[in-house]
Amino acid sequence: MFIKNLILITLFNLQMIKNRIEYTYSVVEGMEENPEEEPNFESLEDSAKDLINYSSFIVAYCRQGIDGQDGTKDYLNRKVKDEDPTG
Repeated sequence: MFIKNLILITLFNLQMIKNRIEYTYSVVEGMEENPEEEPNFESLEDSAKDLINYSSFIVAYCRQGIDGQDGTKDYLNRKVKDEDPTG
């Protein structure tokens, strides 16, 4: 159950990244379409910071850096194959 929750959290983070990218496009397009509008650089900066945070969580998850992860399973909860040291 814990692993399933971690996978759901990762999927949530991927969805948040998608949403942030779409929002960023929207802000930039709005600034391009209306030259009279004040540039919303604070919003762009916040979105970029959010993307970094969501992405870093996924990286930590893929590297088994989240408390409670089972090192014998990959990020999709599949058993990690033992590599043959003899090649």
